[in-house]
Amino acid sequence: MKSIRKPSWLSMKVFIEFQQKFQNDDGSYNCSEPGCTRHADTIDHIRPRTAPEFTEPQEFIDENGRTRKRLDPNAAHKLENLQPMCRSHNSSKGTKDDNYWDRTLYFDSHLNTSKLRASQHDYIYRPLVDAAPHVLNRISEVNGKLLIFSQCTGAGKTIGKFVLPFGINHGFLKNSPAYKPPRADKVLLCVKDQTLRKQLANELRTEPVELGIINQAPKVFEAESSDELETYSRRDNVQFVVICAQLLWDRMNSAIAGNRVQLLSRFPVVIFDEMHYATEKIRQIVHQATNSLVFGLTATPVQGNGNLIEDSVGISTYGYLQACRNDNSMKSLGEAVDSPRASIYPNFEDIIEEVSPEEVTDINGEILQPEDLGYSLPAALNVANKTAEKVWFLDRHSIETIPSGHRRLTKLKSEDYPNSKLENVVPDIPYWSHAILRCKDIPTAEHICQHLNEKFEQNRNRYPIEKGWKAEVAHSGNKDHKAITLDEKTHPWFWSKNNGGKISENSARFLVVSSMATEGVNNRFCNVVGWAKPPQTMRNIVQANGRAFRSVVEIKDSEIHVPYSHLDRGHLITHYCWGEGETFEERQEKLIQSLRFFLNPDQLTGMTTFNTWLEEGDNTSEINWDDPESGITLNELGKVISHLASLNRKGEPLRIGKLYELIGAHGEKRQKGVRDLAQGLFNHDPETITRVQRRLGRLTEVRPLESIPTVETVNTSVSDEAAVDLITNIEGLETLEEKFANDMAGLTATCLKLTSMIRGNFYQHQEVEMHESITDVMKQIVNETIRSYGIETIKNEVYSETYRAAKIILGMDPNEVLGEKTRFNIPAVILHFKNTKVKAQIQGHCLRVLHDRGFLEEEGLLLGLNDLEEGQ
Repeated sequence: MKSIRKPSWLSMKVFIEFQQKFQNDDGSYNCSEPGCTRHADTIDHIRPRTAPEFTEPQEFIDENGRTRKRLDPNAAHKLENLQPMCRSHNSSKGTKDDNYWDRTLYFDSHLNTSKLRASQHDYIYRPLVDAAPHVLNRISEVNGKLLIFSQCTGAGKTIGKFVLPFGINHGFLKNSPAYKPPRADKVLLCVKDQTLRKQLANELRTEPVELGIINQAPKVFEAESSDELETYSRRDNVQFVVICAQLLWDRMNSAIAGNRVQLLSRFPVVIFDEMHYATEKIRQIVHQATNSLVFGLTATPVQGNGNLIEDSVGISTYGYLQACRNDNSMKSLGEAVDSPRASIYPNFEDIIEEVSPEEVTDINGEILQPEDLGYSLPAALNVANKTAEKVWFLDRHSIETIPSGHRRLTKLKSEDYPNSKLENVVPDIPYWSHAILRCKDIPTAEHICQHLNEKFEQNRNRYPIEKGWKAEVAHSGNKDHKAITLDEKTHPWFWSKNNGGKISENSARFLVVSSMATEGVNNRFCNVVGWAKPPQTMRNIVQANGRAFRSVVEIKDSEIHVPYSHLDRGHLITHYCWGEGETFEERQEKLIQSLRFFLNPDQLTGMTTFNTWLEEGDNTSEINWDDPESGITLNELGKVISHLASLNRKGEPLRIGKLYELIGAHGEKRQKGVRDLAQGLFNHDPETITRVQRRLGRLTEVRPLESIPTVETVNTSVSDEAAVDLITNIEGLETLEEKFANDMAGLTATCLKLTSMIRGNFYQHQEVEMHESITDVMKQIVNETIRSYGIETIKNEVYSETYRAAKIILGMDPNEVLGEKTRFNIPAVILHFKNTKVKAQIQGHCLRVLHDRGFLEEEGLLLGLNDLEEGQ
């Protein structure tokens, strides 16, 4: 039986009074937390010891009637401020007073969700509301992970950050009808630099009210120093504190470094904007924010090498396709999405334009030879010239009356969005194209800027200054160059944007940069990116190219007005010499891969989903090949098999380090699992092969479903076994197993009742709102199979066999169409095919059938397909 010892800070007199008031006859104490059945083993302060009335001198009237101030060191320890509490609830309460959470907080307020875009409502706010039953009362299990919303450029992440804490609070309150739980009252928002800090703070103060999302603007403070951050973190009348993330890093003489854990504990929610930078430092913060939910928003949840950021869990992905479908917020990616028979593995040859090495590269007429591969200043100037000519061509291009084929007339959730009932697409918007040129360094950027202006000045008939034919540079500066900031209010590149699309001699349509203008730059008139240097990391390329794909659209009643088709798409200019290879695909591999990521990030990341991680917990970092939801994703399994098959074909030895790099295997447990898998398959270990076969549905042909429900619900209840496991693992409740040793039914009933209390009474069915079509899901399966196994050369066969497998599962006639406007485009079917086990069965089916048809010989050897009997 648990009891309470006298703390050193409490006087014996008050402790005796405490015992007399709270102690039970058997010597135990009941926890003061509503609904808690544990015995208390700590003494808790109702008002925290850090409250001003306990830490600051208080006025009193002395015996002579004079007003004086005095600090009472024992003021916080009086009986009326004490209560018994179990250690778990005492630890989770934080530094707030007991009545604090009973108030109505700013983030509890009602939102006009009809004003939100799909990216904000369906992919940030709604997932957090729906996740509340799983997170409520177990926030400590979610700490230590960076919870990621991956959203493409132009998705509306600013308002997404604003609604994020509302989603948490609305979900918690909805699932806690009996009491108000601890929730978000203050948000720490971390950005990359001062410019973004000021911009984001101003937008948060004004946009939510201007857009009609909420009536009362939040209180937003910028903290420019450690002292300001410390001050704002203690205030109750603050909703957002915006800082440069560097303020949190370890630095000499930093007031934050030594007190970071306590500081972070005052912010229930921490958000890193564009969190793909400084990932190791952010991971450090994630692990120190032990009382906070830590989120990251980015278009690229990958490191420079394309591997996922460690300790990250994906809540939702809002990619290019979702943005086009829901918001019409993106320009076209060309034939990759416009064509009804678009390739599932596109090369984007219609929007990537290579500059030939034979072309004149400089005003002086210097010519590059084809063998001069790699970077050179003449080649960079060549790209600059070609970029200028592309903008000139777009200005002069004949008006096309057909809009780009990616425009959608409706949104999927029309009842939530006032602009959803669109009946016509009208291509009638002209605008002046803008371009970004990306250079190797600051001297090169300034040289190219000067070169372009000289080029324009030599022929003002062709490049009139009043039409914005001018180049301006922007950079962060160094010891030899004074910084030229990219201020969206004052920089000439934004003049047209700030003046309603007009053009004048005050505008500069060409922006020349070295490392700037990746994230956080918004000029929708930009539709050309010139790579005057070789593209490097996928993360940087995706962010940089994203500047050219924000759409220019206007909604008028039932019509959506869009630019002419040649303006309603992005254009990328690069050089033949930036990559090696005989073919376009080989030379421009980095640009192509980055655009594929931009088109469909899900197929390239393989990120552990939030729900999977909540179910699996830390087990996702361990490799258990009997578990189909193990820490290695289905995509990563395919990459391992594809890599080993390639080694067998080439007769090369197995190098484990290469595999670690290929799938981003970090950490001892994960590396051991990858090593055991690879060595087992490479050496034809029967046990390993059997486990992989089981993971892939035993590599047999799929079977029809017995039945398909027409209404799909999410069951958020807990099984009997899970309830018993949950309750009996709570400190103090493990004795229930002994008490009910001969009464399993009684134990189950008690645990179910306690689970309902502890997890917030969230037993209810929630209707599923689907935002994808069956076609989207089928394409995802096809893309994942092709990419994971590296079998692009037989993509048609994969496509055909995947759809055949789906039709078998659904019991369809082989000639029947499976698509958006067919009878199986329903939530039940969509959810079924999104299930990881079902995807694995379909992939196993494809691998077996394709092997039997003469493909995948090496893969079949690794998977033991040659040893399987016909029909097995």
